[in-house]
Amino acid sequence: MALGSNHNPLQNISHAEVILKQLFPDITFSKRLWTNPIGMTSPQFLNTLAICSTKESLKETLHDIKHIELLCGDTQSQRKEKIVAMDIDILKYGSQKLHENDWNRPYIQQLLKEMKLK
Repeated sequence: MALGSNHNPLQNISHAEVILKQLFPDITFSKRLWTNPIGMTSPQFLNTLAICSTKESLKETLHDIKHIELLCGDTQSQRKEKIVAMDIDILKYGSQKLHENDWNRPYIQQLLKEMKLK
C-alpha cells in the first residue's frame, strides 16, 4: 500500500497507521518521505509504504481503506481543492499489480528498495 497526505500529514499518516495496525496485525511500514505533489499545485505530501497480508478479498480491503481515508478526514470536496487528508492505494494484492503508473514514481521505487521489495 502507498499512503500519502498533504493536509495535517504527520497527524493523518500516524492515525492511518494506527488503524491499519488494528486491521492488519503483521503490517510493516517504510520510512516516511516528503515529496512534491505530482500533477497539481499543493503543499508537499508525506508518504509511506506498507506491506501486510490479509484473508479479505480485494473488494473488502478496498472498502476498509476507503473507510480509513474517511476517518482521517478525506473528502471529495477537499480533493477538488487539492487538499488530500489521506490517500491510500493498494499497489499489489497477491500477484496482481494495481495503480501501474504509481510503480514508476521515484519515491515509490526508493521506498520499495529500502524495504527490500524491489
